[in-house]
Amino acid sequence: EDNGFRVDNSVLTAYLGNETFVTIPGDVKAIGENAFKGNATLKSVEIPSNVETIGFNAFKNCTALTKVSIPDSVTKVGPGAFEGCTSLYDVEIGRNVRSWGSGVFADCTSLSEVIVDEENQYLTYYNGALYNGNMSMLYQVLPARDGDCYVMPKSVKQMDAYALWNQQNTKNVKTSENMAIIPEYAFANMGSVENVVLTNSIVSIAKNAFSQAKGIKQVAIPSNVRDIDKKAFTEYSEDFQIYTTKNSIAEDYAKKNNIKVVYESDKYPLDFMDSNVNNTKRPNVGEAQNNKPVENTDKTE
Repeated sequence: EDNGFRVDNSVLTAYLGNETFVTIPGDVKAIGENAFKGNATLKSVEIPSNVETIGFNAFKNCTALTKVSIPDSVTKVGPGAFEGCTSLYDVEIGRNVRSWGSGVFADCTSLSEVIVDEENQYLTYYNGALYNGNMSMLYQVLPARDGDCYVMPKSVKQMDAYALWNQQNTKNVKTSENMAIIPEYAFANMGSVENVVLTNSIVSIAKNAFSQAKGIKQVAIPSNVRDIDKKAFTEYSEDFQIYTTKNSIAEDYAKKNNIKVVYESDKYPLDFMDSNVNNTKRPNVGEAQNNKPVENTDKTE
């Protein structure tokens, strides 16, 4: 009896059953790419303490899945591992997860918070968002995070692709004062986000940084920005506007792309209420972890 599990050399390659509560066999060491992808009946999964990796898109679009506990044995969670798990609201992450893919919880529209083991040196959860250990890298702002403002902590120097993908509540976002580059897809398809303030430390905006920008109303781009890729903004609405200073790269970009430019400072909510204000206790952050591996971040089907 195999209960619908397909296992090859300790890798769970597929689950073909339709149970609502599933316990993965104890001899499985890796949950493979797409193993549970598209399973609409799975509500809860028990991951045994032999599992070390959860692969790319492993639980993608498991729309009934409500809770998951990633055991201490797991060291790697691949990109999009739980993407599109729209019912997922209860997540615990063990102490040894060190490799974290892009968009792990993208489109998890019920997920507002997660619990990360206090002994985990590689992941930090704070105020509705996941970071690397020392909070120098923002991995993801959880889609259902509470509050309408997200102010990136000053410790952040980099952000990951899909970091703000499909937000449900957040309307205003302000970047860290220590980040220089807006990478590809960092602000892609932000859902409820309407206003973005880029701080004066930003110098470059990559291709597709603001792709699928249909909901964005306004982005403040400082004069320090020296490089904006010609495809940095895509699918923006005709009401979209850029707030900047005269004779800036941003002004030039806006005019070339028929985007409205706003110069008056009173048109823009620059002084966001600090979204971290109610979080009096900062987490104990881990060691410096800036060596994020480049992984498959392909968002296509």
